[in-house]
Amino acid sequence: MKVACMVKARYKPRYREGQDENSEVTQTPEAPVDYTFEKTFGPSLDNVVAGSSISFNLVATLNRNLSDGTVTFDTKGAYQYDTNDMYIVGNGSWYNVTEDMLSDNGNKITFSHVDLIAGQYVCIGAVSNTMPAAGTYEITSKVNESSKTLTLTTH
Repeated sequence: MKVACMVKARYKPRYREGQDENSEVTQTPEAPVDYTFEKTFGPSLDNVVAGSSISFNLVATLNRNLSDGTVTFDTKGAYQYDTNDMYIVGNGSWYNVTEDMLSDNGNKITFSHVDLIAGQYVCIGAVSNTMPAAGTYEITSKVNESSKTLTLTTH
């Protein structure tokens, strides 16, 4: 039995009932990931003093299971993450961010090969981060190909 679907190399093959690795099967993209993105600790992000140093948590909570996923937080230049910042994956313990998780001069932090069940989360604790000049900034979370944005406003 041949199954014709769109090929996307970055996804693991999924076999239908009665098929195995010898069956001619191609892969399809996963459905969009259902999750929430919110700030859960610290001052409101809509009226922050420019240049101030604040701590806050950003949380991506899964509403369905995630297998071997990628979760990214991107400040788009609003502030930088560093190894003083902390994180939790899957309702576990706090750990320090490591250099290999950071990219784009600390503007982006990536969690790879994430396995979570519905209700679990990835939390980044921004510890005493210096806020940018007065303006409006977007902070984006991305779980696989699904993304959500929060707004940071400084004055």
